[in-house]
Parts: sequence; structure tokens; C-alpha cells
Amino acid sequence: MASGSTTMSRARLYLTDPGGPKGSDVEDPMEEESPCQLSIERLFENLPNPTSNDRYGDQEQDRQYKRALRLFLEEETGPAEHDNECKQLKSVASKVLKSKNVHGVRVAFIDGIAPMIIDLSKYDAESAKSRYLAHCKWILQGRKDHDAYDGNLSDPDPDEDSDVEYSQLPKQLTTQTKCAYCHREGRQFCCIDCVVITSSRETIGTGYCRRRCEVLDKDDHRLICFWRQRFARSVRLMQTILLTMEYHQTTLSLEGSYERDGMIFLKEKSRHFRAMSGETVTCEFNDQFVEERHQKAALQDQYLPDLPFMMLSSTQEWLWKGLIENIEQYTILVKNAHRPIVRHTIHNTIESSMLRPHTVFCVTLRSGEKFAVDYAGARFGWVETLSHWEHFAAHRLKRVIRRSFPGAWERDPATMIPAYLPEKKKAYLHTIFLRMALSETHRFLQLEYPDISFDTALSVLITDSVWKGVASNLVENTLTIFDEGNMRELIVQCDIKARTYLNDNFEEWVESHDKDRERLQNVWFNENQLTWIKTHIPDNMEALKKVWNDWISSRGVHFKDTVPSPMEIENGATVFEG
Repeated sequence: MASGSTTMSRARLYLTDPGGPKGSDVEDPMEEESPCQLSIERLFENLPNPTSNDRYGDQEQDRQYKRALRLFLEEETGPAEHDNECKQLKSVASKVLKSKNVHGVRVAFIDGIAPMIIDLSKYDAESAKSRYLAHCKWILQGRKDHDAYDGNLSDPDPDEDSDVEYSQLPKQLTTQTKCAYCHREGRQFCCIDCVVITSSRETIGTGYCRRRCEVLDKDDHRLICFWRQRFARSVRLMQTILLTMEYHQTTLSLEGSYERDGMIFLKEKSRHFRAMSGETVTCEFNDQFVEERHQKAALQDQYLPDLPFMMLSSTQEWLWKGLIENIEQYTILVKNAHRPIVRHTIHNTIESSMLRPHTVFCVTLRSGEKFAVDYAGARFGWVETLSHWEHFAAHRLKRVIRRSFPGAWERDPATMIPAYLPEKKKAYLHTIFLRMALSETHRFLQLEYPDISFDTALSVLITDSVWKGVASNLVENTLTIFDEGNMRELIVQCDIKARTYLNDNFEEWVESHDKDRERLQNVWFNENQLTWIKTHIPDNMEALKKVWNDWISSRGVHFKDTVPSPMEIENGATVFEG
């Protein structure tokens, strides 16, 4: 990026960190700044350096943010009324200091000022505020490294408005140029049995320069080929099942989607009327308002709470049993996203997938090959679910937040999703009913293939034709069990507490224990009452919040001032007073 440049397309402006050494677009500073603008500039000068603050859960960083925000709120700019930008920032600062964001004060602050960030088109390199906002936009747009795929790794796509196609790893990383046997340049074809093709491009494969080399390499390649193809097909099946589950039983409700500046924007739709009537936590995904190209990204953006549960389930055990030497779960921040997701929430806030942790699995096969399994890659615009770990780590991974074996994440009180949130209950429901689908598939296998043992994924009797039967039956059972009508019936039969309600802040929560059910049994609005409310009361959050709070108060429902911790909730604590 040229240091003296004054005009540049918005698509290219934030491909590198503007706070870095490569320069920036320069805008003439204002000759005379108002007291409000001077106060705002002091705020951003007091915040940690934007080129080095991409940290997560850092207590010292949080203290610096809190100190800077408190100083800003205490500052008076004179007798005149604050200008609009100052009012907006003071409102954000006040909310951030009151909130308890599990991702830290910095993430809460950046989410709060996201509208200012997104509307930024150019910046003044001499201004602390401008540098900070430009750095944040670089994050929101995907932390794209300017030189990520330079040199021999360049892989431009003429259909894109940027220099690099980030949705897939570069061809020269994923496609061998040398023969796997004789190591000569000029590979002509690859092993057809274990090649992994993603969007018509080879993602994983073993290449040869001639048929003779393939024949000579057969003995050495046989086991690698066998393990790789079994692993790849199980990953594809799990991806299909996750999409099926999320489509039929999601907590996501949207009223639209669009793209801007290389980001997918999802506009959330409130489900407060459903929560007022105590409907179940999950519902079928309504895709009529969402562009088709955004649907998969939206659905996969919901996977994060489910993934640790899925890894613990017998499904993964059964699909990967005998194949795996080691599995590690990585919680990471990413870089080089192709289409990050930005959510417009019902509370007029903006949340970016780039600021949230991302769960991927590092799986080592018995062959020694190490793969990244990224079920939720579409939330960043990535098409590969499976890739070599070293390629993923080099070109997708910005920072490792935590590394553990599957299952440890959900037991960590610092990151555990509270039991009263819909996402946690949805993950719980998905785990229960997925195991039901698996049980039905096992029953089918025993009847259909009585002579085959499915205790290990390495059984040579599980041929391609048998596998197709296994996969189609499991998908069919998943479809049946996750049908909305079946789910409702199963929830009643299993006596699962899964009704949604609104707390006193008008946030959607879900009952977790018998005490919750007893407390809420008299608060639900019936259909006639809801019809009256929709007709006579404006669909306005504040008006509806007052109606709801007056109603639950008259029913003797009060919430604790300090909500119990996730661990306390898991051990039976209630969020209600009395």
C-alpha cells in the first residue's frame, strides 16, 4: 500500500492493518476541533495500541479499556450539548462498562462502535481515533493479510474485486506439483480413491507424474489412501447431518441478509411473541427472507455451541473409531476470512464473527497425517471443511486462544454457555436427538448387515455400497427425528424443559429446571391475549418490555440481581427470586 496515496477503492483499503508500518490513506485534519472531538481523540489515545491489542480474555487489557472509558464518561466538554458522535460513544461506553461480556471489554466496545467502523471509508494517519477505527474495520473485514498468498502462492480469481480469492486455500498448497513417488516436477494426475474435491478444486490428494509411479507407490500408499478416504467421507457425513439438524431445529430467526464491503450482514428478527407464549426453544429455519448464497453461512454460524457436544457424542466415536491417533480441540481467532458474518441483533447492536472464538479440530490419523476439521468455516466464507493442518494453521489461524481435548471446553466455567441461554439448550437437544438417530441407524445395520461389525471404521467389510446405505439411513433418521412435529412430541415425552421466556431485560432465555417451570407456569400469554397485544400495542421493544415486566411482576416473578454462574445453574440454581 503506497504511503502517499490519497484515493483507493474501499475493497482494497483495509487488506492490511492500517496501524502497521505500510502506511495509510491520509485525510487533512480539521483546522479547529470542537471540545467533544478533542475528548473523543483523548479516549482513543488512552485505549491500548490497536496494532497489538488483538488479544482475548486479557485482564490487563480490560483494565486499560475500563480506565479509558471511565475517564471519557467523567470528562465534560463545556456548557454546550455534546455532538452526536460524542453522545453515541458515551452511550456505548456506559453500556460496555455495565455489561459482562464473556469475550472481554475490548470485544464489547468494538461491537458497540461497529456502525462507525463499517461506515468509515478513509482515515487520517495522525488521528488516534481514525487509526483505531481503521484497525477495527480491518478485523471486521477478515484480517486479510496483504501478502498472505504472495509469490508462488498467488491465486487470483478474476470474478473477485480483490487480488486474492480467500474462500479456498491456494492451489499450490493443496495440489501437489511433484510426483509422490519419484518427486519429479510435473504431476499429471492424482489417486482417484482418496482425493478430496471442494468446489471443483482439489483440496487433498496424492499426485503422480505417470501410471508406473502410481503402481510402484501402491504398497506404501495403500494404508494412507484407505484411512484418508474413510476419514474424509465421515467428515462429509457429519457436515450433512449438522446442516440438517440446524435447518430443521435452529434458534436463528432472520428478516434479511445482504453483502457490503466483503461482509455478509444478517438482520435478526425478534422472537419475543413466541417467547411470551412459551414456545419451544428451537424452530425450523425460515429461509424466505435470506439470500440463498447466505443460508449455509448463517446456519454454520450457529454451530459453535454444538461442536464440543458433537465431539463427545457416540456419533463421532463411531464414525472415527480406529482411524484416529489423536484429536485436539482448538479455540482460535481467524484471519483471511472471505465473507465474515456481521449480525444486526434485535437490540440494535452489531456483532462480528471475526471477534468471536472459532472452534476447529486438529485430527491426527494413524497414518500420521494431520488434518484441520472446520465444520463452521462458512461463517467466514471458507468452503473447505477438511484441509491439511499445516496449511490451515499458516493461512487461516490468527491466534490460538485455547487448546484442549474435546469436551474440556464445555466444562470450563470461563467459557461455558449458561444453561438458561437458548444456544446451550439447543446444543443439549441436538445431542440427545442425534443419539436417537444413531440408535435407529444401528438397529437398521444389525438387521440389514448381520455379518458386518460396525465397531470400527476400519472394517474392510464396510464397502462403498454399504457405506452409502449407512449414510443415507443416518441422514433419513436425522431428518425424521428433527422434523418440527417430532421434536415437539419428543420434548413432551422426554419431559425436557425447553420453553423460551423473556427475562426482565427482554432477552430470550429458556427454562432449565423444575423450579423454573413451576415459576413460569402462569405467565404465558394465550393466543387471544397475544392477538390483542399485537393489535393495540406498538411493536416497540420498550413498550412491549413494559407490558411484559408488568405482567410477570403481577404473577410474582422476579429475577435475581446477580444471575447465577453457569456452573451454579448446572448444579440446580435458579435465576428467579424466592
